[in-house]
Amino acid sequence: MNLDDLTFQETIGNLYGESEIQNYDLEGEEELAEDLPKILILGNKQCGKSSIQKVLFQRMHPQETPTLESTRKITRQTIQTSPFVNFQVLEAPESIGFFETEFDLLGEFKNSNSIIYVLDVSQDLMTEIESLLKIINKSHQENKNLFYEIFLHKTDTLKDEEKEELKLKINKELKEQLQLQFEENDNGNEFEKEKENENEKEKEQEIKFQLYLTSIYDPSIFAAFSRVVQKLIKENKVLISLLDLLKNSCKIDRAFLFDIYSKIYIASDTSKFDLTSYEICSDTIDLVSDFSELYGYETKNNKKNKNKSKSKSKSKSKNEKKKKSKKKKKKNIDLDLDSDDLEINNSNQTEEQPPEGIITLESGQTIYVLQVINGVALVCILDNEVMKKKGIVFYNCKCFASSVKNVLTFDHQNVSKQFQKQIKKAF
Repeated sequence: MNLDDLTFQETIGNLYGESEIQNYDLEGEEELAEDLPKILILGNKQCGKSSIQKVLFQRMHPQETPTLESTRKITRQTIQTSPFVNFQVLEAPESIGFFETEFDLLGEFKNSNSIIYVLDVSQDLMTEIESLLKIINKSHQENKNLFYEIFLHKTDTLKDEEKEELKLKINKELKEQLQLQFEENDNGNEFEKEKENENEKEKEQEIKFQLYLTSIYDPSIFAAFSRVVQKLIKENKVLISLLDLLKNSCKIDRAFLFDIYSKIYIASDTSKFDLTSYEICSDTIDLVSDFSELYGYETKNNKKNKNKSKSKSKSKSKNEKKKKSKKKKKKNIDLDLDSDDLEINNSNQTEEQPPEGIITLESGQTIYVLQVINGVALVCILDNEVMKKKGIVFYNCKCFASSVKNVLTFDHQNVSKQFQKQIKKAF
């Protein structure tokens, strides 16, 4: 796919909904939202823990991250950017001990849903793996249900073949070392009572981990973090089912459900993940959001959000906003838009109309964006043949949006059945 020459056909409304990201240190903090899922981020000094969070949740440009100071104390962020993206991120410095009096890291192991370990591939790999194994050993004793998300970080300097070789090498080393640890622990427990059979014991000792190749200089960090967050979303399976129904009924190439603020993809159809498709859809979110803010209407929720930053917006003229949009920075894809490429259609708008946008690529493919609920957008990649029946396709997308709203309030199984009855076969 090529984004060198785009046609922006139409956009209405404002894609950004209400979002909240709170940053604070743990010292002196009152009781926090304990019911939210928790992600614990660990790793050795200067591995990139803080940079990852700044790029993901505070929109810091990757080029600015080298100026960040090393993490000196434990920090926590509450991420609440849409009805599906609600969790806490806890980051601990490398020097923290497992039995610090000021903070109980072992206690956090018990309360966390997953651990992200940032493994710096530019450092000595055996030292990094040794640190990771120490974390796994300690945390698994406290919480057998933890899932270990291992970010093989700073891979942007490696070629694709080198990345895959590295991933296979670390995966093999981890499995071997974990097996050795298991055997040592098993042999050492001579006086342990036999309460469980072999199958139950094996299940208890099973350590679940997944490796990701990541860098803040390309979309891989967003894609990897998306996969982590998806495990925390209880509605994820039904959302995937709805996306598959939509994709199959309309012969859509790819369908993603995005959290608009963070660009985390909440769910996607079950076809093989493609980082290029993700990047194109992610960049389209930015583009449509910019123009919907400039030319669209304000919903009630958007008005609330806008009032929070009213003092900032007053100092900007419309011309300055237009210039800012045209000069929008992209990670790896240049979205050069001239005035001739832009056609806005915001006529006959009503408050009931969901914000949407259509972008045509030079290849002839079309990217369709539709806000399904506040802060969440459906992004589809469509080919020329599908666009011949765009009326049915867009109708099905609107039915999908209604179904996603129902997911938050109704029985999941019934939502899928209802959506199946509503959609129309395009082919």
